[in-house]
Amino acid sequence: MFGIKVVLPTIVLCVWSCGWAECVSDEEIATRIVLANSYVDDWRAAARDMRSAIELCGSDSNRLCQIVRGIAETNTDARHVGTAMRMLTRYGTSAQLPYLYSVSTNEIRGAQAVKAILRIEGVTTNSILAVSNCLAHAEIDIYERYKAFYDFIERVYRLAPNNPNRYSGIAYINSYVRNENMGCEGIDKLLIKVDPAYRWSKRRLADLRSAVNRGVHEYQIRYITNAINELVAYPEANLPE
Repeated sequence: MFGIKVVLPTIVLCVWSCGWAECVSDEEIATRIVLANSYVDDWRAAARDMRSAIELCGSDSNRLCQIVRGIAETNTDARHVGTAMRMLTRYGTSAQLPYLYSVSTNEIRGAQAVKAILRIEGVTTNSILAVSNCLAHAEIDIYERYKAFYDFIERVYRLAPNNPNRYSGIAYINSYVRNENMGCEGIDKLLIKVDPAYRWSKRRLADLRSAVNRGVHEYQIRYITNAINELVAYPEANLPE
């Protein structure tokens, strides 16, 4: 239903004649969203058509979310599915949470679903589990998983210091960083940014050494090695936990 790519020129005429977005069908709006996402080298036209499609939903964000969910579920083009999921990440509400949780480990939809869950629900026991399940699925693109984990770290450290979900989130972050190689340099820099005490700590040194032992990508080994040498020269024995 939502995979159709036929241009429907009557959309604007219909809006002009009746004055209400309700006279435009969901399928017509879905078609316009897919069309806007089909441009290759004209981002201005793409942005214009996407904006027009969103405006056709009026102020009904639930309608927009239902439409893009339909695209995500039925379109066979991964690019259109990705765009639909990113729109859910931006516009989704609690009404979409059951669907987002159901696809949080999906090969194409999982990482964006997790980011949407975190935006809508925040860091909770359920969303931490969703993040964990998503990151554990190697079938999901590693860069997409990296972005989801990056987003998760930022949100965890925004929580109040006495928030129990902050404790749980940090515990998961520590465990994951210690046992998985995912953009070691980028994650290390982010942890230093959100937690300045991490910069000179035994925990960071142990994380970096663990990464080296597991095997670091050749483009990151220099960064990791230099960081370890700096920490060892602190001297290591004086590093706080």
